[in-house]
Amino acid sequence: MNATHHDDTLILALDIGGSKIRGALVDALGQARSPQTVTSLGWQGAAALLGQARALGESLLAATPPDHRVIACGISSAGVIDIAGARVTAATGAIPGWAGTDLGAFARDAFNLPAFAANDGPCALWGEVHAGALRDASPSGTVVMLTLGTGVGGAVMHDGRMLTGRNGHAGHFGRTLMGLESLAAQTTLDHLVSGKALVDEYRRAAGIVVGGAEVFQFAAAGDDLARQVVAAWRGNLAQMLINLHWGLDPAVVILGGGVIGSRAHWWTALIADLARQNIDLPLVPATLGNDAGMLGAAWRARQQHASEYSQGGR
Repeated sequence: MNATHHDDTLILALDIGGSKIRGALVDALGQARSPQTVTSLGWQGAAALLGQARALGESLLAATPPDHRVIACGISSAGVIDIAGARVTAATGAIPGWAGTDLGAFARDAFNLPAFAANDGPCALWGEVHAGALRDASPSGTVVMLTLGTGVGGAVMHDGRMLTGRNGHAGHFGRTLMGLESLAAQTTLDHLVSGKALVDEYRRAAGIVVGGAEVFQFAAAGDDLARQVVAAWRGNLAQMLINLHWGLDPAVVILGGGVIGSRAHWWTALIADLARQNIDLPLVPATLGNDAGMLGAAWRARQQHASEYSQGGR
């Protein structure tokens, strides 16, 4: 991450979501030290979630090595984030009261640190570009990331610059609509392509609750219902990628999220689906897993701190 081995500075990195909070102290080489994860109480509301994030951050700061110093806080967060103000401007009901949360003020009050905050999609893409799947690639042109987890997140970068859009909505692919009927009958990608969508559809079809990895395993073992569910899910994903190809013509698309761990069961078939439509779209699996957002937020916080320092700031 453009740093020397003797750099003693650390970033407190937090990835705050509706299902988990992950944190670590990230060094100048992009290495996460003693990462920790706690199950999120986001369903209890913003105050409960921030209380957990504060406790996790304080625990990490207490473990700062004596020969190092923490210079900033990087936050990857659910919701639409005003990056300039480090504030949540919109959010789903998964975290009641999350919209309006001032993450910058939270970091200053809780840790006495300057903060950078962004949506978890852009943070994951920064992480994969600078410490993960594209670390040695120096990609030019348009790079798209899709994260297939509880919902469908993502981000768009062009020539190294993150594209956020007028309202910070760029990359929120899960909110986009698909369907051939009336507008009222259409549904979002969150309900078609996420890992949760795969699990929910199998539960409706088979009447049992299993994880996404098990659905793929059942399909590979010949379970007809699982095969149908996986085929429909993969078809929806292919349709989304085809739309990205014609809409953005990306140089590369990074696919991340929990389903990547089971890609041996569907990756080759997805490439074949695209080839049948004459779509040549370079796909790359994400490599950082649950650390992507955290490491991306840390990288961006370090860049922001360096910029402010060079201009006579902190």
